[in-house]
Amino acid sequence: MEKNGKNKKKKNNNDYFYFLISRVLIILILFFAIFFRVEIIQMCKNTGDNSLYFSIKTPKTSELKIKPEIKTEEPKIFKSEISGNNLSRGSFTDLFSGTGWKDFEASTVYQDFKTSTISFAPAYQWEEIKNFSLQLKNKKIIIAKSNKKEIILITDQGEIFAFYNEKQLLNYQKNFIFIEKPQEVLLDYDQLTQKWIVIFISNEKVFLYSFQIQGNKIVILDNSLISIKDLATKLKINTFNANPIKLQLSCIQNQCLITDENNLLKFNIKTLKQEIIKTNEQSILSIGKMDNVWLIGGVKKDGEKYKGIIYKLSLNSQQTIVDNNFPFFSSKYSGNIYFGYDSEHREILAVYAAYEGQAMKFPISNSLLAIDFSRFFPIRVMDEGVIPDIFYQDKAWWISSLQKSSTPKFLRILSGIGTDFTPILLKNILSFQLVPGFKEHQIYGISFDETSSRIYRFIDQGFQKKDKVIWQSLKINSGKHKIIKGSLIEKEDGEENGKIQYFLTNDGGKNWTKAEPNKMIIFKTSGSDFRWKVELSQSPNVFYSPWLTRVMVDYYQVRD
Repeated sequence: MEKNGKNKKKKNNNDYFYFLISRVLIILILFFAIFFRVEIIQMCKNTGDNSLYFSIKTPKTSELKIKPEIKTEEPKIFKSEISGNNLSRGSFTDLFSGTGWKDFEASTVYQDFKTSTISFAPAYQWEEIKNFSLQLKNKKIIIAKSNKKEIILITDQGEIFAFYNEKQLLNYQKNFIFIEKPQEVLLDYDQLTQKWIVIFISNEKVFLYSFQIQGNKIVILDNSLISIKDLATKLKINTFNANPIKLQLSCIQNQCLITDENNLLKFNIKTLKQEIIKTNEQSILSIGKMDNVWLIGGVKKDGEKYKGIIYKLSLNSQQTIVDNNFPFFSSKYSGNIYFGYDSEHREILAVYAAYEGQAMKFPISNSLLAIDFSRFFPIRVMDEGVIPDIFYQDKAWWISSLQKSSTPKFLRILSGIGTDFTPILLKNILSFQLVPGFKEHQIYGISFDETSSRIYRFIDQGFQKKDKVIWQSLKINSGKHKIIKGSLIEKEDGEENGKIQYFLTNDGGKNWTKAEPNKMIIFKTSGSDFRWKVELSQSPNVFYSPWLTRVMVDYYQVRD
């Protein structure tokens, strides 16, 4: 037992000795391997013999460690900036709704704050026709309309005024037409019969007249004085005093449509035959017309949204342009649809008037070709209460406000640009309406207030003549970090036969580099002041102008 114990102890000592020897040998082997590997690598570097190095290296690990040092001699910081390893990205978007980032000293472009657009400045003449204004002193005009040959004005006393030139203002005294002060007046021109139709509403009665301008006189047509009691009853006009109704009138070939926004009634001027028109129970109705066809707008609440639908109604039939499955308008705001007609191109401009407006322009023959015009009717343009009156003249859409509007409006849509003249020309004016003029590029403006009315002439001259206008920004980036690259990311613009060029700088504008969408610019200059600018070059036609409503740029600066 004792002998076996000694043998066992001896064996354990031997095993321990061999264990130590083996570990020492392993350490020595590893040491020499590392030592000679470093020496070989250093030797390869010194001699430039990469073949030996690559023959013994571990492919991935060694390549990552050595390859950057032998591939380029560029400074580390510059290489890192290019690769983005120590860069931070900044982006900037300008919607042109303010001037916080505008360099006023360098910028020469026109900025419309209502439509948030930059372009060439509008050119126009604006002048009051003082002899007409003098005759309308103490007269409150409540409705105005033009057939492009004659302009009709009706006062709150039931008087009719008219003019077809600027020399004479015609007048038809109320004593010969209507003895009571009307509470509501509706006016329209029937192109096919070439006569004016006017409806006076007072004390639960409806009086209808038709008249023409013959020579220098307003002539009331025979059998024109009519009391239509049934019409008043059907439209519930007996509630007019307690709850004013938004009435609309549109007439074609002795047939008229009238709506109180809830009902739609068609009647014959001569026979007084009446017919209720049904439109799928839309809650809010409006009417317009083109040639010999009516347009009916219907708005109905569907869940949390209001949906706008448009119908065509001929003298004999009704057709849905767009049904509930594909509405023209969808909005979270309650509103109504108003129409303008371009007879030259047979196109309709339909405006959904709400807190935030929408609009679609479409050929009457194919509504699927509709173009979205909503960008011209943002919240700032709608001003929380505009009831638009719309017409087309001389390649421009003109939008003003009916007398019932809580705020005046004067908007021109020309060459893809919405120019809101309201803050420029309508200061201190409570109510305002535009009507087509008699000459090319000429329209008239009528202002209404509680004591008098004024007539203005507006001559549209397109845009001011300049070779080039510029918008230039202030410094966009913060701090003093080096800006090494940048790009033009997005833009919403239109050249309109002119030219638009974008530029970026990293040195505060000392040097500019032309920018193209989604093409990265690596600045050759050193700087920490990033800015952008756009140059608009004018079209040969003064009624066209390049424009811009949105731009987005980005830049890359060196991080700390």
